[in-house]
Amino acid sequence: MSRAQIVLEYVRVILAWPAVVAIVALTFMVLFRAQIGDLIGRIFKIKFPGGELFASQQQKSKEEIAPKTVPPDVPPAELPQNITLTPDQRQQMVQVLQSERANAALWEYRYLNCYLARSTQTVLDWFATLPQPIGLNLVDSHLQTFIPSAGERGAILTALQNHHLIQRTGDLLAITPKGREYLQWRGPLLPPRRVQPGR
Repeated sequence: MSRAQIVLEYVRVILAWPAVVAIVALTFMVLFRAQIGDLIGRIFKIKFPGGELFASQQQKSKEEIAPKTVPPDVPPAELPQNITLTPDQRQQMVQVLQSERANAALWEYRYLNCYLARSTQTVLDWFATLPQPIGLNLVDSHLQTFIPSAGERGAILTALQNHHLIQRTGDLLAITPKGREYLQWRGPLLPPRRVQPGR
């Protein structure tokens, strides 16, 4: 192979890679344009050499940002005191934080709807009917009538405690404000579906 042919091959490779990169980039943008648009819409500020780009979530309407079913009583968002913001910027940041906290609570409650078994949901409903904390031994003896397995009773109480739906103080158990809020959001427990034989 002569030097001219080698040089020609190198030139051909060098000139060809930008076209390949451009085709791959355009294909990527066409296939994933919705996801890229969502990502850009969530970015608040980008700094790059020579400038900054702002893409605020506040430009969206409240209906787009806030979930359709907001859990009740989401605590107000608080910003650290050492941040220097104008009153408008502070209000926008509080609204964004409040919206994100409501979204997080909504998704946690949706997760609990799938994660908590029916018997666990029933036990949580029972705790909501109690006017005051109740002793662990009394809880265990009550649950034993419809949940005979001690391991299952322990797993139910552990799941409720791990998700902060009930709290244990010494030997007393009581429903938490979060537990009541979740029950209010969930609504009444539907009766179990009956499975007909042969289906």
